[in-house]
Amino acid sequence: MDNNEVMSLLTTGLLVAAVVQVIVTAITLKGLKHARTAAQAAKRSSDIASQTAQQQLRAYVGCIHFRIDDWGPDDAGEAIVVMEYENVGATPALNTEMWFGMLATTDGEDHKFEKPANLVQSKATVFPRQGGSAAVALPRSMDSWALYVQGRLQIYAYGEIEYDDIFGERRRTTFRYEHNSRRRSGHFGASPAGNYAT
Repeated sequence: MDNNEVMSLLTTGLLVAAVVQVIVTAITLKGLKHARTAAQAAKRSSDIASQTAQQQLRAYVGCIHFRIDDWGPDDAGEAIVVMEYENVGATPALNTEMWFGMLATTDGEDHKFEKPANLVQSKATVFPRQGGSAAVALPRSMDSWALYVQGRLQIYAYGEIEYDDIFGERRRTTFRYEHNSRRRSGHFGASPAGNYAT
């Protein structure tokens, strides 16, 4: 074999090696792309699993019932409105604070629903499937009773419950319930606005 043939063979060998290297590099890059895509999919799956676990395991504190006790055509005294609340979640609600106010009005939803002034709040833990009640007095008069009987007086119970879940998130439930003489049972129903939770 002469020098030209050796050179030709070496050149051909180098070209073949270069083509093989390009093919290997392309396969490696494609593999890296697939690996990156797989890693991103695994992270998304992990994030979804974490969010799902939090949603299943966190506390959910909210109002479960409102009622009026002792509302009648009496010229003196107060009607007592009772709110019942419960943690329907799977874990305790920590540092729970709540307040609720009452409003008897003929203005309906156009009225401002404000937090009562000089409100004293304490923090408590509400365990799963446990809760309690709170009561607010609503002054009454013959005029308010007449409006109530005519179906013109709307009574609102509204407020907020705030608490920490075990994942360190501060949660808030805002509620607004309404009652009028069309609800003869003394129980409240949820208002069309003013109800949401985080």
